[in-house]
Amino acid sequence: MRASLLLLVAMLAACGSRDAEVTSNETPEPAMGAAAAPVSEALTLGLWRATVTLPTNAELPFGLEIARDNGRYTADLINGTERVRVPEMTVKDGRIEILMPGLASRIQARILPTGLDGELVLVGHNDQQQVLPLTATAGEDFRFEQAPLTDNADVSGRWNVTFERDGESSAAIAEFEQRHHSVQGTFVTPLADFRYLAGDVRDDLLQLSSFDGSRASLCRGRIDREGEMAGDCWTTLDGVQHFSAHRDDAAELTESAVTTQVRADAPRFNFTFPDLDGKPVSLTDQRFAGKVVLVVIGSSWCANCRDQAEFLTPWLERNRSRGLEVIALMFEHESRFVAATTSVQNFRQQFGITYPTLLAGKSGLDDASAALPQLTGVYTFPTTLFIDRQGRMRRIHMGFLSAAAAERQRQVLEEFDTITEQLLNESGSVLNNAPNNTPSGT
Repeated sequence: MRASLLLLVAMLAACGSRDAEVTSNETPEPAMGAAAAPVSEALTLGLWRATVTLPTNAELPFGLEIARDNGRYTADLINGTERVRVPEMTVKDGRIEILMPGLASRIQARILPTGLDGELVLVGHNDQQQVLPLTATAGEDFRFEQAPLTDNADVSGRWNVTFERDGESSAAIAEFEQRHHSVQGTFVTPLADFRYLAGDVRDDLLQLSSFDGSRASLCRGRIDREGEMAGDCWTTLDGVQHFSAHRDDAAELTESAVTTQVRADAPRFNFTFPDLDGKPVSLTDQRFAGKVVLVVIGSSWCANCRDQAEFLTPWLERNRSRGLEVIALMFEHESRFVAATTSVQNFRQQFGITYPTLLAGKSGLDDASAALPQLTGVYTFPTTLFIDRQGRMRRIHMGFLSAAAAERQRQVLEEFDTITEQLLNESGSVLNNAPNNTPSGT
């Protein structure tokens, strides 16, 4: 999304290794006449504290748990109450590689007596890579402070937040839960959220971080004597943003200042893009005739697109027999068709997707806007278009939220249900009052 809208996107990688060969798909056989070495001697199982060094030289910590499942190494990324399983993990020749689920980013490192020493490899737009140093230590589960203080500022509750960067500002809300020094929460913008942030307060310093396989974030803020907070947030692709905040239990978000609309002079909305087999698929294909169709504009690398996919798959199955279909238009980092197909196929497998996922173009919002000229522009991933049984645009919803913003996500899901129920219950005749261009919701 454009910088002024503060949609945060991110990806990751880097960690470990050892001498004897062990892969995520195999359990090594013992040598003839010898017993197999215990797994714990190869790679320590259990909790690890991993840290990524950012370009600002700040350290972004996250939790990592390494385990064995049916003879394979697995890893969980831990951020507060969220655990993200990372099933693709290889340990071979003193090195470890962890592939992020459904993504090209990875953790790769050497296994040393003191822990892991390696890199987090972030794969971005046009296959560009950013490599950040990473280390990890087994047996540690603290976030920022190993020895917390007993008297710290209280940040629990809701905060009214303003983000600023390059002379532009935008509004957000922060919601934090605090137990002693430990803090969990998120920042919510009109179109997205930072997902699960976890950290702690030491005296007047709040520190929060997250790494979930597709997004990395680090936020630091200080609380003054009047209870005001100011600080900075770093995110994987957006760099540093300054924020200021004050406590406000009644804080509410306003709609985004920029919204996606259908151009007034545009013909009826349609598109044609290839599926993963290269076969062209159009909104006007017979399989969608007379159906209510949700067209999702997004990408496999977009964190909130992944949150939406987790919701859409079971939701579609509950409503498909009533005439509901979903089509995802995927704008991928990879410029090559085969590489983009692989990313989307992994995305489909991870979330059990049964609806069409079409390769619509490269991952930039400008690319998405150019690919869909009937719209005034695409300003965030995901953007969801609600099409009625006559093929007419009835609603546009920008963004999606994770369960870290539970109450607001519930409101979004209720909105999806309400709009879709209305469209499914309409008769097949064209409605005189059915607009082709309804303002988007958030």
